[in-house]
Amino acid sequence: MSVLSRPRRLAVWTAAAALAAVSGLAAVGAAAAGPDAGTGTGTVTSTDPSGRTVTLTHPRSVEPGADLVIAGTGWQLGDASAGSLVNVLLDARFSGDPTTVHTRRTVLHPVTGKATGDTRSQALVRADADGSWTARIPYPSAANARLADGSWTDWVPGSEHEVRVLTGSLLAGDVTRSLAGTFTVAGPDGPDGPDGPDGTGDPDGDTGDETDDGTGDDTNGGTGPGPDDTTTCLPTSPRPTVRVETPVVALGGELEISGAGWCHPEGGGSRIGVKIDEGALARTDDAVHANRTIWAIVQADARTGTFRTRLRLPDGTTATSTPALATGAHTLRLLSGTLRTGDTPRSVLSEPFTIGRYRPAGTPEPLEAATDLRPGTRGAVAARLVAGDLLLRVPRARAHEWVFVTAYAADGSPRYPWTRWFRLDDARRVVLPRAGRLPAERLRLSVQSGEQDRLGRLLGWAPLTVAAAPAGHAAPAGGGPVPGADPGAPGTPALEALSPVPTGPLVTPAAPAVDAAALRELPRGGVRVAVDGSALRVLVAGGRHGEAVHVRVYPVTGRSSAGRQALVLDGGWVLLDADGALRMRVRGLAGSEVLVAVQAADGRLLGWAPATPGGPTYVEQTIPAAILDEDAASPMAGEDTADRSWFTAADAGLLALGALALAGAVLRTRRGTVTA
Repeated sequence: MSVLSRPRRLAVWTAAAALAAVSGLAAVGAAAAGPDAGTGTGTVTSTDPSGRTVTLTHPRSVEPGADLVIAGTGWQLGDASAGSLVNVLLDARFSGDPTTVHTRRTVLHPVTGKATGDTRSQALVRADADGSWTARIPYPSAANARLADGSWTDWVPGSEHEVRVLTGSLLAGDVTRSLAGTFTVAGPDGPDGPDGPDGTGDPDGDTGDETDDGTGDDTNGGTGPGPDDTTTCLPTSPRPTVRVETPVVALGGELEISGAGWCHPEGGGSRIGVKIDEGALARTDDAVHANRTIWAIVQADARTGTFRTRLRLPDGTTATSTPALATGAHTLRLLSGTLRTGDTPRSVLSEPFTIGRYRPAGTPEPLEAATDLRPGTRGAVAARLVAGDLLLRVPRARAHEWVFVTAYAADGSPRYPWTRWFRLDDARRVVLPRAGRLPAERLRLSVQSGEQDRLGRLLGWAPLTVAAAPAGHAAPAGGGPVPGADPGAPGTPALEALSPVPTGPLVTPAAPAVDAAALRELPRGGVRVAVDGSALRVLVAGGRHGEAVHVRVYPVTGRSSAGRQALVLDGGWVLLDADGALRMRVRGLAGSEVLVAVQAADGRLLGWAPATPGGPTYVEQTIPAAILDEDAASPMAGEDTADRSWFTAADAGLLALGALALAGAVLRTRRGTVTA
C-alpha cells in the first residue's frame, strides 16, 4: 500500500476542515454524546414525507435520576440544505394527553435564542447539516417538572414512558415528522427491574439492541410468529403501500383500506398496526392492543403481502375515542416491525380521507362523445331552458344523486359551463343556474354520477340548442366564463388544468379569501410560480408526488365586468407531479397580474404567489425567504423564527469546494494505491 504524499495529505486536511466549518463537527459531537452505554438501546426507523430515512435512538431503560440521552440521523429540511429543528416531548402520546410532562426549566430556541413559550418542550435541538443530532434531557422530578394541572408524582421503577420527537412547525421548509420510542425506569435488580422472564431484567425476555417501528409498544413480536412463517411471500409492489378506498366516510362509519408490499422477510405476510392522525387519537379500551393508539392490526396475505380491510371509525364522542374524533381531513399511519418476530420496520402514511357529509369534488373523466353519447345511452334525460336557467330531469338516476353536467360541442370537445356537482331532488330533477354560460350552438349535455359506488358513470344525455346571447350581455358576478361565450375562447377568464385530476371525489374547500386584496393579508406559504405564456407551473414546497391540491386564481383587478363581486377562478383539484408541482393554463387574463392560491386536501392554505399570465416566458416569481406553516400533526404551536440565515450561500460554496477537494484527493489516492 502506498503512503499519501504531503500534497495529498494537505488536500485531504483542507477539505476536511472546510466540511467541518459547515457541519459543526457533527460526527465528533454525536460520538461524544451518544446514548448511554450498557443499558441497551432501541432504534425507531421511518421514511419521512420527503422520502428520506430518519432514525431515533433511545435507551430502553433509564436509571432514576440519570439524564435521558437520545439521538437521531437523517433529520434535514425538505430540500436537504440544512438540519431540522427537533422538538422533544415526554409522555405526549396524543394531543392533550394529561400525562404529558411539562418542564419548569427554561428551554431556549436554538435559532432565535429566546425561551420557548410551550412548557411541553423538553429540548429544542438544531440538527447538524447531515441531519444528525443528540439531546440530553434531565430526569424529571418535582424540582424541574410538572403535569398540566401543576401536580407531580415521581416516576417509579418499572414504569414505562415515551419520548416523542417532532419537526415541521418551528422552522421554515422543515418536514413534518413524529417519531416515538418507549423506555422504562430501571429498578434495583437490574436495568429493567426484577421482572424479566429470563432473569436478564428485560421485560421482553431478550438481550441487546432491538428495533422499534414507532408504534410506542416494544412487544417485539406482539401476537407471535403466526402460522404462515414458512410460506413464500412474493410482493406485488416493490415498496409497502396503502390506499384509502373510501375517501369520504361518516362519523362511526367504516373506512375501507387496501395495501401491497407487506411481506415478512422470513416468509408470510406482515402484521400491520394502524394509527389515526399519527397516534393523536386513542381508543378507550385495550380490545385491539395495549397501546391504545393502535386502532387495528391487519394481517397481510401470506403469499402476496397484500391486504384489504375495513376500519370502524369512532363516532365523534369521547365514548369511543380520546379525544373525540372531529369531522374534516385525517390520515392513517401503517406500521410493521414489532407485531411479528423478525419483521421489517416500516412506516407508511396514507393519503388524507374526509370524515363528514359526502360531496364529490373535481371533475369526472371526460367521455368520448362519438362513442359514449349515442342513442342507446340517452337514458331519457330531458333538458330545457327556462328564464335563464337549465332544467334537467334524469329518470335513471337515484333520488338525491350527485351529478355532473358537461356540454359537448358538435366536434366532440367538452365544455364546462358548471364546474361543480349538483344534487337531484326526489323527482330526480335539478335546476342549473345561469345557463347563459352555455356556448351558442348545438350541444349534447351529458350527466355523470358522483356517487361513490359509481363515480363518473354516464346516467344519460340530452340534445340542446342554445341561441346566441344578445349583444352587450354582461359577465356574471363572481367567477366563471362569460355568458354566451365559449369558456376556451380568447378573452374569457377561465382556467384549464394541464395536470392530472384525481379520480376519486374530494370535498371542495371554502375559498381562503374573498378577493386578491384579502388573500394578500394571509401568509405567503411555500408556493412559487413560473410563467410560460398562458401556462403556469406552480411549485408547492414539501408537496408529494400524487398529492391532491385545490387551486384558485385571483385576478388582482378583483372585479368582474359587472363590477358587483370579486372574480375568483376555481381550478378544482389537481395532482402534483414528482417535483411537487402542478400546471394550469389561464385564459382571458393575458398581461394581468393574478394571485395563485393552493389549498391542501383538508382545506389548509398551503400558500399563494403572484404571476402574470402571458408575460415573459418562464419568469420565476419570488417568495419571502422566511415562511412558517404550523405543523398540523404536531401538538406544538408554531413559533416565529426570525433568524434563518445561518446557512448562507458562502457556507454552501465552502461545503461544495470542500467536498470536491476531498473527493479529488481520495480519487487520486485510490488511483495511486491501485497502481502501486
